[in-house]
Amino acid sequence: MLVDDGIATGATVIASARWARKRNPSRLIVAVPVAPPQSVDVLEQEVDSVIVLHTPQDFASVGQFYEEFEPVSDDQVMQIMRSRGLL
Repeated sequence: MLVDDGIATGATVIASARWARKRNPSRLIVAVPVAPPQSVDVLEQEVDSVIVLHTPQDFASVGQFYEEFEPVSDDQVMQIMRSRGLL
């Protein structure tokens, strides 16, 4: 399962899906809270299932659907992973 904070064009998640597909998963699922309908249509050709909560017609950017949409630094990710024993 690939999870993202949202999809705009779909290019990044499609690249990730193609990379994951090479590892022969039994199923490949993408889950996101928001994406434009056109991007979902394209993504559905690449993966087994797309789970998306909101597909607005007036989509401009992922950030427009968040009150706070600050990037997470690599250091923050590493700290979270260490705190959960994942590294």
